[in-house]
Amino acid sequence: MAHLSDRQKAELVRQHQDGVPWTRLAEHSGVAVRTLQRWAARMETGQLSRAPRRDKGSTRIDAELVKAIEALAVRRPAPTIAYIHRRVGDIARDRGLSAPGYTTVREIVHALAPGLTALADGGDAAYRDKFELVYRRTTSAPNEQ
Repeated sequence: MAHLSDRQKAELVRQHQDGVPWTRLAEHSGVAVRTLQRWAARMETGQLSRAPRRDKGSTRIDAELVKAIEALAVRRPAPTIAYIHRRVGDIARDRGLSAPGYTTVREIVHALAPGLTALADGGDAAYRDKFELVYRRTTSAPNEQ
């Protein structure tokens, strides 16, 4: 179970090694017997927790498709991610590439710099209002506040 830490998993296995049956441990912990047995086998090899995936956080999408996703994402008005996903799927099919999944497209769109999206969505004024350090006011007459 993902909600238990490695220490808690090891404690359950140690309780079995001290003589508590698997079924009783399963009842009290809410973990299946077979899962407890797998944890025990992993503890013997010293690998109770899984190694993290080597490809976590990386995408295997072609660079030109990433550029197409980014170009579509900064259009005005801002398109939906579903629209971007459909258009990029069409582009990928036309070029003989594999189409990226919706989640991959969403991650690329959300990874864009917030300043870039503010500039694309609202223009210079929106970028200034959101990211400029000093708030400037303009007045229509002298000494007006």
